[in-house]
Amino acid sequence: MAAWPNSASKIPKEILSDFVTTRKPNRIILTMPYPQFTKEDLKLALAHYKATKVIQDVLLVCFDQHGKWRCHPFPHDGVDSGKLPKQTIPANHLVKFCPNGQKILLCSFVDCSETPIELDYHHVAGHISTANTQHFSAPNLQTVGGYLDANSATSFNAPCLQTVNGNLGVFSVNSFNVPCLLTVNGTLMAGIRTTFDAPKLQTVTGDLDTESATSFKVTDLQTVNGHLNAQSANFFDAPNLQNVGGDLTAELATSFLAPSLETVGSDLNAPSATTFHAPRLVTVGGDLALNEITMRAAVSAGCPAAIAVIAEGL
Repeated sequence: MAAWPNSASKIPKEILSDFVTTRKPNRIILTMPYPQFTKEDLKLALAHYKATKVIQDVLLVCFDQHGKWRCHPFPHDGVDSGKLPKQTIPANHLVKFCPNGQKILLCSFVDCSETPIELDYHHVAGHISTANTQHFSAPNLQTVGGYLDANSATSFNAPCLQTVNGNLGVFSVNSFNVPCLLTVNGTLMAGIRTTFDAPKLQTVTGDLDTESATSFKVTDLQTVNGHLNAQSANFFDAPNLQNVGGDLTAELATSFLAPSLETVGSDLNAPSATTFHAPRLVTVGGDLALNEITMRAAVSAGCPAAIAVIAEGL
């Protein structure tokens, strides 16, 4: 592949065209109009750059919206920062429009200021890092190729967001508007202080942490591969949740409704629950922590996991 020209030159259209349209097995999510980068992809591209000084397409995600190199997204690989790209890619070559008018940012978006963030992109190929703003709004945003960091936002508005292919972090927020969010391929940290409501969320491949939420209501959630923390929720309602890979914590919930739940990989903590409805729960890898009255009610309702706990105690 040709090297990137300097800022005074025009980047060949075929380079950007290939970046957007190439389809490689196991490297693309079909809803995205650009390749999904992997850790191995980036390591190989960095090694190629060190050997040839050629910037391959996948490295675009390491640049920001101004065309400046930001960082290696996986900084603990012992990468020699002195050998990373120093060129600045022309900013006007980092945005592409689809035939349907959707606007794609082919790199990452980084803004460390406290200025309110208003994004008009439909897709961001790299990461979004806006760690210091209190207001994050992206009314058109549908997919993020990496992580989305809006840690300081007290207002988070992304009404069309469907997929984040990394961690999604909003640590202390009053308004968390993600009505279309389907998948987080990482950890979802949502420090909402009211009800955590993500009605279409189905899968979180890391942890789901809503520790400060006063109520947990996720209608379509099916799988959390890591821990699920709803520690402060008074009401836990997840009608389609089937599997949690780690701990499931709902310590203050007086009502625990998970009628489809089958497996919890570690502890299930719901000691305050007076209503516990999980009739399909078969496996709890650690402790099942319920109060005595609720445990007996769960046994009477035929909950296999509760029956197993009582049987072990006999």
